[in-house]
Amino acid sequence: MKEKIPRQPMPEQPPAERVRNFKEVPLGYSDETARLEASRCLQCKRPTCVDGCPVRIDIPGFIKAIRDGDFLESIRVIKLTNSLPAVCGRVCPQEEQCEQLCVLTKKGESVAIGKLERFAADYEREREQLEIRASAERKNGRVAVLGSGPAGLTAAGELAKLGYRVTVFEAFHSAGGVLVYGIPEFRLPKAIVQYEVDALAKLQELDEVEYAIDLKMNYGAGEWFTYAFSPVLQSFGGDLIDRETYMTAEGFLNGPEAVAAMTWLQGLFEKGYAIVSPPDDYEFENGKAALGWIGHWMATPYYEAFGDDMVILPMPDFGAGAVTGMGSWAWSISSQCDNPEAAWTYLEFALQPEEILAITNENGAVPGRSSALGLTDLFGEGGRLSIFAQQLEGGVAFPRPVTPGYPAITTAFYTAMDNIIKGADVQTELDAAVDKIDQDIADNDGYPVK
Repeated sequence: MKEKIPRQPMPEQPPAERVRNFKEVPLGYSDETARLEASRCLQCKRPTCVDGCPVRIDIPGFIKAIRDGDFLESIRVIKLTNSLPAVCGRVCPQEEQCEQLCVLTKKGESVAIGKLERFAADYEREREQLEIRASAERKNGRVAVLGSGPAGLTAAGELAKLGYRVTVFEAFHSAGGVLVYGIPEFRLPKAIVQYEVDALAKLQELDEVEYAIDLKMNYGAGEWFTYAFSPVLQSFGGDLIDRETYMTAEGFLNGPEAVAAMTWLQGLFEKGYAIVSPPDDYEFENGKAALGWIGHWMATPYYEAFGDDMVILPMPDFGAGAVTGMGSWAWSISSQCDNPEAAWTYLEFALQPEEILAITNENGAVPGRSSALGLTDLFGEGGRLSIFAQQLEGGVAFPRPVTPGYPAITTAFYTAMDNIIKGADVQTELDAAVDKIDQDIADNDGYPVK
């Protein structure tokens, strides 16, 4: 009678050693132990373990390759459906998924599927045998993935393998999301995550790619900078000014959150994801940029150019909540108006829902009244610009500072940003902007209401 092989434990750091370091506790299988554990697999004709795998890895297939000693073939099988095998082999809850459905659990312990996946991934990494497989056919489309957590990295890897050119955007210093910032080193070493990220970068480099995002720098330093990029500042937790008192920008425009936001934006240019001086207004339409960072006025031209291939993406959440720019211009009648009655008559006419829609249909502007919003197919439920209405109603759209001092605020901000994207010190530029804003407030006695 053949002797039953028990489940093979994975060696670990002794407790006396691991209390003195933050290194990974499990040490991994040796080649011999991995093959012995793989030999326990029954190679079921109807493998129920695969049903428990969220990405449906060919589990019997990669385990058979390990059993046969073909370790690189094993990782090839895994990577057909899983872009992050070294990560999943460590932190995926196999005991509640694939291993729970292993046939061997009916009379004993399951095959150590997770440990074998880790072994295959580590074998490839430690021997520098990384193999990149992508579609021979390059797709015309470009894809931007916002966030480099496990979902973002997986999406990027799968799309790149299909032949798409992919750019991954990450707000923090390192890619990986929760894999880097949420799981301790002894559970998932950062070097493992970086290896998986680097593998995706190599996949991306298989074909020459143009820069990632057209930030419309051709518009020049001006109100566009404030409208387009102050939402990044606010989503990081900073702001242009203290919104409660409107008496100072100190600590809001130059605090650590604001510095982080502007450092991230500066990094887009330093890393070549964006360029300071695009040649014209058509970088996105001409396929040179994967993304176009732009306002509603370009929605209609872009749809005319791309049709159903056009996708509008919301701003990413950089930690303090998603924020997007709001038009927030206001019609008003000044005290010096010679004929305020006539001015009011015009405004009453211009603000009728039908007149608002005439403007909306021409340039894609978000209707300024909710009564008009409900009359347009563009912004209504299912409309191609409905995301704008959702952001307005959901509080994502953020108004400009409501103060007569706004011209000084925006001038100080866009001047600072213009210098920052060209390489100036972030903290220095933001401090200078704060000084200009606070000086303007002081010169105007705090803009008192009279």
